Amino acid sequence: MNHLIWKVDPEIFRPGPIAPRWYGLLFATGFVLSYLILVQIYRHERRPEENLSSLFLYVFLGTLIGARLGHVLFYQPDYYLARPWEIVMIWQGGLASHGGFAGVLIAICLYLRKYRDMSFLEPQRPAGDSCCSGGQPHSHWKFLQLGNPG
Repeated sequence: MNHLIWKVDPEIFRPGPIAPRWYGLLFATGFVLSYLILVQIYRHERRPEENLSSLFLYVFLGTLIGARLGHVLFYQPDYYLARPWEIVMIWQGGLASHGGFAGVLIAICLYLRKYRDMSFLEPQRPAGDSCCSGGQPHSHWKFLQLGNPG
């Protein structure tokens, strides 16, 4: 029988009481790379980078809180209702990417309540550009671009 059995230890290594996990490393790598790409896009479009730092903070917190609450609500609600103090213990594992997505949408809405100089889709346009066109805002993927075509 030819099939793949995926049984990877979630911990990268254990130097002591804290063990970095693969899922956390991937989350962190995604945040760092997306920030670096978005800095280049903001510079190219001559946008103020202070807005990017604020947007990044909102999206970072939205992702983290949303991913944790997604795990808590979708996978183990009974467990966490009996032990609500464990909801904040993200170092024990338990992040759900679909909860992170919902958290990002909520974070963008909260961000736009404070920074009214953008439309709802505008903060997502550079991210869409970086994903769909390799960071080239005027590429042949233009039909996938959200917000104002520039």
